[in-house]
Amino acid sequence: MWGFEVEPPPLDPHRWGGTDSATVIVNVYSTLFKWTYGEKIVNDLVDQWTMVSPTEYRVRLRRGVRFHDGTPLTSADVEYSLGRILTPATGATWRGQLAIIRRVEVIDDLTFRLHLSAPIAPDLLRELLSMPHTAILSKRWMAQPRNFAVEHMGSGPFKFAERRHGISILLERNPYYYEEGRPYLNRVLFTIYPDEELRTAALKTGVIHVNHYLPWKDIETMSKDPGIAIGMTDWAFLDVTFNVTAPPFNDRRVRQAVGYAVNRKAIVDAAFFGYGAPITGGVLSGAHFKGQWYYNPDTAGYWEYNPTRARELLREAGYPNCFRATILTSGDHHMHWVAAEIVQAGLNAIGCNISVDKREWGTRVALGNREQYQFAINGKGPFLSDPDFYMTWYYSKLAPLYHRPAGYNFPGLDALLERARSLTDQKERLALYKQFEQEFLKESPAIPLVFRTQATAYRKKVRGLEVLRGPGWPLTGKLLENVWLD
Repeated sequence: MWGFEVEPPPLDPHRWGGTDSATVIVNVYSTLFKWTYGEKIVNDLVDQWTMVSPTEYRVRLRRGVRFHDGTPLTSADVEYSLGRILTPATGATWRGQLAIIRRVEVIDDLTFRLHLSAPIAPDLLRELLSMPHTAILSKRWMAQPRNFAVEHMGSGPFKFAERRHGISILLERNPYYYEEGRPYLNRVLFTIYPDEELRTAALKTGVIHVNHYLPWKDIETMSKDPGIAIGMTDWAFLDVTFNVTAPPFNDRRVRQAVGYAVNRKAIVDAAFFGYGAPITGGVLSGAHFKGQWYYNPDTAGYWEYNPTRARELLREAGYPNCFRATILTSGDHHMHWVAAEIVQAGLNAIGCNISVDKREWGTRVALGNREQYQFAINGKGPFLSDPDFYMTWYYSKLAPLYHRPAGYNFPGLDALLERARSLTDQKERLALYKQFEQEFLKESPAIPLVFRTQATAYRKKVRGLEVLRGPGWPLTGKLLENVWLD
């Protein structure tokens, strides 16, 4: 049994709905590539991957892969799935990243050619195609209207069996899985524990085997339990996103004022019990990126806790007495609502009238997807080991998604991201990402707050599990196909 922090929203495989949602998706659906032990990306559905030219790849699929209904997976399913991602009406999370795919040319049942509109670093392309929101769906099965809240059909190691809303999601072993002998487990039950005290107690007593989100207050105590293993990673952060089309946040000076009014250290201490660090510049200034080619310390120190500067910006923007607004947050995530309350306190201290709207996770996601908020707290993680992850969060040519700023439309920033991903020289790419971060800080459609250390705990009788670190952490559940109980 795996303990979930919240109930996942409807699980459209091509739309990111949070880490708990992704944990289900990676087990039900296959992708062309996948994450595995040691933060490595290996072939999943792909058997052979050949670069014909910088804008063309010839791909051969594994022979014998079948969907959960026993029908074969073919190149036509890949063509359909990538086409669905690229269709604007789908609202796919990865449409921006995969917009570089011009077309999929089906050669035969197991072979296709991937035609790109521009070159892209080969490792980056493989990584893009390893994410859960690039799941390969059955074209035949999708010919009928589907309700992803209660039904799924993929080719992954487990098949979707049952969803009891507010209680659990049950997966059962896929007898057709292409890797002989896997998965080892006959079933996996994801049980929903919104109360973090109950979730920790359930792990401690053996009612559940894995707690993907170990509360920060419990890290020290649980690390002393001889029956528990803990994996930790610095991969994620919190930010504030704004509705940049409506007052008062249609003025970038107001958005910047929020950046100066927030006591980031207070968030680290109250939400994460010290397991984190303030973000004082762009995301790439994080100390855990040291040693990476894209580490950018140039922006460090841009943000500071400076209520005086916040008041000055508000006066310049025509809000001498500050403003009234509501901040949207998840009431199911301790870190989200605590951060929201600290943002509220910082702004109220300089004369604002801020209220906090705490919603259950599914409603929070739905409101964000509909852009029905003034400003909001979000948790984000670099989905990639490449700064191209910026396109997931901050790219204008995408459908609204809950963790993006509402009304986001910054063509100049888009152009920098598009240019950076089309290059293969890392020095040239880094120069563009540095420029992007400077311009992004100036516009401030979102304000980074703090990095957080994330801990996953599991009972030591769970064998074959490894907590993936860095951008692979949300995909730790993919390793369930290799897990058994001692």
